[in-house]
Amino acid sequence: MSDTEGEFCGVGSVRIDDGTVELHVDKAIGDLADKLSAHPLPALMHCDVPMAIGGFRAIAEAPSDASPLMSDALLSEARYIMGLGGWIVFTLRAYDSFASTALATQLGKNFTRKVWHAVLRWAHYLATTLDGGRRELEEDN
Repeated sequence: MSDTEGEFCGVGSVRIDDGTVELHVDKAIGDLADKLSAHPLPALMHCDVPMAIGGFRAIAEAPSDASPLMSDALLSEARYIMGLGGWIVFTLRAYDSFASTALATQLGKNFTRKVWHAVLRWAHYLATTLDGGRRELEEDN
């Protein structure tokens, strides 16, 4: 594919041809996938898109019997996942930033089961859409 590969500050690059360089965050996406191996998606949940229909409303709902506040230990896991996923998003996948920002605002004030499940959905989406973390840049000659 290429004869020149490199990495700088976690962003990898591959020279495609004389005028094109592809940037990627494959290592970070792999690290996220490793972390998520301990946190599978809940039954019947899929991650074809970063946020479910109605998901933004659901994560803002007050705690309830059906969606209680989650533990501090799980909050720590969610923050780690959001931090790594957020780095991926804001480095090369800005189109996924809306869901990331909405989820991050809930972590400190309303970390319910619905928020945790939404974090998992978003993170699994990022980890399973590896090619979404690649961008080609045309160089000026």
